[in-house]
Amino acid sequence: MWADKESKIDYLNFTELASVVISVLTQRNMSPVSIGIYGNWGTGKSSLLNLIEEKLPTADFLVIKFNAWFYHELVDAKFALMELIQESLEKESQQNQSALDKIKHFGEKLDLLKFTKVGINVASAVGLAAATSDPSKLADLNLFSLADVFKSNTLSTKSIEEIRKTFAEIVQGLNKNVVVVIDNLDRCNPREAVEVLEAIRLFLFISGVSFIIAVDKEMIMNSVAQRFAGLTERHRIDYLDKLIQIPLQLPKLGVGEIRSYMFLLYAEELLSDTAKLNTLAKFLREQLMESWKKQMPSIEEILDYIGEKENNLLRKSFLMCEAAAAIFADSMPDLANPRTIKRLLNTVRVRKIISEKISAGFDDELLLKLAMLEKVLEPVHVEAFYKRMEDFEKFRKEIETIEKSDNDTFSDLIFGSRPTPYRLNFLQSWINLEPRLSEIQNLKASLYLYRDTVPITARSKKLSDASYEAIEGLKKIGSLLSEAGSELIKNIPDAETVAVMNELIREIQKNPEINGKTPGAKGAQLLAMNREETKQIFSEFLERTRKENPGYLWIKGALENLKEGGK
Repeated sequence: MWADKESKIDYLNFTELASVVISVLTQRNMSPVSIGIYGNWGTGKSSLLNLIEEKLPTADFLVIKFNAWFYHELVDAKFALMELIQESLEKESQQNQSALDKIKHFGEKLDLLKFTKVGINVASAVGLAAATSDPSKLADLNLFSLADVFKSNTLSTKSIEEIRKTFAEIVQGLNKNVVVVIDNLDRCNPREAVEVLEAIRLFLFISGVSFIIAVDKEMIMNSVAQRFAGLTERHRIDYLDKLIQIPLQLPKLGVGEIRSYMFLLYAEELLSDTAKLNTLAKFLREQLMESWKKQMPSIEEILDYIGEKENNLLRKSFLMCEAAAAIFADSMPDLANPRTIKRLLNTVRVRKIISEKISAGFDDELLLKLAMLEKVLEPVHVEAFYKRMEDFEKFRKEIETIEKSDNDTFSDLIFGSRPTPYRLNFLQSWINLEPRLSEIQNLKASLYLYRDTVPITARSKKLSDASYEAIEGLKKIGSLLSEAGSELIKNIPDAETVAVMNELIREIQKNPEINGKTPGAKGAQLLAMNREETKQIFSEFLERTRKENPGYLWIKGALENLKEGGK
């Protein structure tokens, strides 16, 4: 399996983008600068930040990394950022007492900013000292300028300028450029996100200081809109543009990038030689950079380049990834990001282990194909697909017919109703993705693997087809006079009537309220009236439910009907 964290190796062809950022940061005439790295959730922003940090020479740069999400709703994120900057400066200046003195003064000013911002006054400080019987608590609060607190609830312009001036002097004394990296800001609530941006302004445009802010631009724009009601779209854009001097948008992944990314994930797992993995990563990056003028190398060429032509397991994995990458890029563009792909592959790994435990022995190819279907389709269509599979021989014949046809009407048959055009486009590519479902003899075992998506009902108990049909039919009947319902009940084998009743009760329990229109309710009542062995089971269920929910009037009538034994 693969860890859901940013990679230290460039799997996404971000090296050239990292080089652009490094170039900006190392040009003297570009400092101070603020750089925005824009990308949606899971597109690799944090991985790019890692590459940038790795390439910055530590002798010339002090990198301060702030993960805003770590502080989300635990502490005040903007002040956590200020404290982190102060602590990083202290750590870097341990051998310079003069610098440490300035940093202490700088910290005191930040404390004042913190206390005045939240409205702490002298009374609260005195109250704390009295409550603890310790006058020294006044000193602990660093309220060194109580007069300022008396005068105003905010710092004066002069005080703000003093903070900036002190910070600039500290940075100048470091003989290093300071780079503050802000990540995961878009995971915070709108108020916190905007307050961190406001805090950044305190340190912006100071010589030797640069900011890199990695965010989902649309989410931050929405946060600004919520924080400052009434702003027009133009004003929201202006707000961000004033903070970000150089915006960089992460490129969308095409089929080549997705293919290479998936190749590297499997190579990471299947290659014991780290040097070969690095060689492969470098080779694929170089090929991607030239993909505008020539085709990407074939799988055989790649295996030959890294000396793994005899590695059939790696070849098989690459073939699977190549086929899946085309569907990700063409039919699943909204989901074609590194994090989604990695999570899908981890789902495949989990279900592979389970499939081996139940002796199904499914290959990665089949498991990935089914996982992709679950990810794209609406839950109602996924459930319809697996329910259809319960009558497996019929399902297999239908799938076989569909696989041989170019007609897209199969969606109504297999999924219960027609998905949206976007999902239909996916299905037309997906249905012919190897392996063909009609060729998997034990495909029905996938019902067990996917029970986290579709709960196993009577199908797992190996009931007869007549019982399966009765369960589905009795869920739908709306009248105790239903001839079709009575016919279904006649066909249930005697040994299976209790199991059928239990499945109908489970269906009823899925609903928040029980009445005559609840799926399965009339069917279970009809079954109880016609099969004596189920009557007590249903009656006890109704009695328990009535005690918990005395307002369910239908239950009272149903119980009386059962006692009378009439229709």
